[in-house]
Amino acid sequence: MKTIFNFIAIIFFLIISETGLYAQTIHSTTIGGYWNQTTTWQEGVIPSAADDVIITASSTVYVDINDAECLNITVEQGATLRNRQNQYRTLFVYGNITNNGTVTDPNYSLTLNIYGNVTNNGDWSNQVTNLSGLGTHTITQANGMKFSGANFNLADTTGQVTALSDITFEETDVNLNGSIIIMSEGKRFSVLGISTNTVEIKNGIISGSNYYFEGNDYSKLSDMKFTGNVTLLGTVRFYGIGNIFEGEVINNAFMRNNQSNYATVTIKGNITNNDTITDPNYELNLNITGNITNNGVWSNHETNLTGSGTHTLSQEPGKMFSGEDFNAADTTGQITALSDITFDVTDVDLNGVTLIMAEGKRLTVLGASGSG
Repeated sequence: MKTIFNFIAIIFFLIISETGLYAQTIHSTTIGGYWNQTTTWQEGVIPSAADDVIITASSTVYVDINDAECLNITVEQGATLRNRQNQYRTLFVYGNITNNGTVTDPNYSLTLNIYGNVTNNGDWSNQVTNLSGLGTHTITQANGMKFSGANFNLADTTGQVTALSDITFEETDVNLNGSIIIMSEGKRFSVLGISTNTVEIKNGIISGSNYYFEGNDYSKLSDMKFTGNVTLLGTVRFYGIGNIFEGEVINNAFMRNNQSNYATVTIKGNITNNDTITDPNYELNLNITGNITNNGVWSNHETNLTGSGTHTLSQEPGKMFSGEDFNAADTTGQITALSDITFDVTDVDLNGVTLIMAEGKRLTVLGASGSG
């Protein structure tokens, strides 16, 4: 009978251990140390996948194994989470991570695999951060903070990710792997490089009702889709033929193709240009299904009006279309010019489509000597 009782007790112990009833919050000592050593932790135990971890202020914890794991983790202000010196190491966070201090890898690399939410209120510069897991995620970033590691990736199985704040990536390649980031109302998504490190955001969807996307001279977009109403800021450079906008586009940016590359952008909606659309070398081609309002410089190689619906053209006084070609597809619906419209050194092919001029408005097509 005693043997049976002991057997049942052992089974019960194993069950509650596996279900996490013994999970605890584990704190680093004031000094810290290596993740896989008991002396690093006030509770005297190495964290498991069921344990919450707090890296306490002023301590440094070095990840020294490739299967370090925890449930939720908080890096307090003044604390540091990093890889062991001269080693490639990985930490699995099966819940949420909050960084109020420093997450880094001064040499070699620390990879974070995160299955929950990400909150960054500090310095986040480790080599690789991967968002994994089928559930939904949120990303929150304090004002002035940024992700500045080499790579920030979403797994192709990652659930929906919602940005609750402005999000900035600096010197970071962002690979969405076909996943979706939902931008909260009025928030900005920024991908910025530097002269010695050109970066890329690729292969995914950014969506929202009204939001901002910002790039600079050292960042580019590849195979990206933007849905909803987006305002472009900074310098936005497109690479390849797979970039698509579905919704209203307000261009307050220097929009161009990537240096020394051809690019095609499809806009399934209306575009208002308040700054510059151009291609200093090679070509940027635009396919637009909606209305066009030009209040700035519009000098990219080719603009195509497509789609069977009606279109309107509007142009601020003194502005012009000055790209090489402006075309209407033969299936394009009626086009109405709501203002004076000027084409400068531009071939215009209406392909049998009717252009209706509003009362008293002027259509001007100008060439230049040597332009052909």
